[in-house]
Amino acid sequence: MAHLSDETVALIDPIIDPGLSGQNPIDCGAGIAYRQQDFSVVCKHLAADDGVDIVAMQGQLPTSADDPTDATIFSNVFDSTDKPVIAYVRVSQNVSPAGLEFQNATKVPFIQGLPQTVRALQGLVRYTAAMNKGVTPLPEANGEKDDLEGEAFEILLGQRWSNATSKRVWGEGGRCGKNGC
Repeated sequence: MAHLSDETVALIDPIIDPGLSGQNPIDCGAGIAYRQQDFSVVCKHLAADDGVDIVAMQGQLPTSADDPTDATIFSNVFDSTDKPVIAYVRVSQNVSPAGLEFQNATKVPFIQGLPQTVRALQGLVRYTAAMNKGVTPLPEANGEKDDLEGEAFEILLGQRWSNATSKRVWGEGGRCGKNGC
C-alpha cells in the first residue's frame, strides 16, 4: 500500500464518506458507490500521487446494455496517468457482450477474482523491477575466432548439440560433457 502525500489526503478526505481516512482510500465508504464520478476523482488523485505506482480500481462489468454504470469512471483515470491502471472484480463472473463493450470503453482490463488480481499486480511489480534493473551487461567475449565460422558455427545455429555432434566437430575429446551440450 502506498503512503499518500498530505496534499493527496487533503484532496481525498472531503470526497470519501465521513469518518474514513484519506490515507486508506481502499475503503472510500459505501456511499461513494452511488457517486460514480466522485469515485473516479478519488482514483485520479491517487494516480497523481508520487507514492502510487499502480492503480487498482474495484468495479463490476455490466451484464446488460441498459446498465447505468458510466465507462468514463475508469477511462478518465486511465487518461490521467501513465501508470498502470486495472479494474478488478472481487468474484469472477461471466462476461456478456455488453460487459465486453463496456470494458473496451473503459480502456482498462477487468481482472476477474481477487487471487487473479493479486497475481496480475505481482506481475506488474516484477516487470517494473526488471525494467528498473535493466539488462546486465554481458562479459567480454573471449572465444576463439575459428569457433564463429565453418561447420561448428553452422551446427550451433541450427540445433542442440549431442555428444555425437561434439565428437564429429571437435574430435573424440569434444567440448561437451557426458550429457551433451
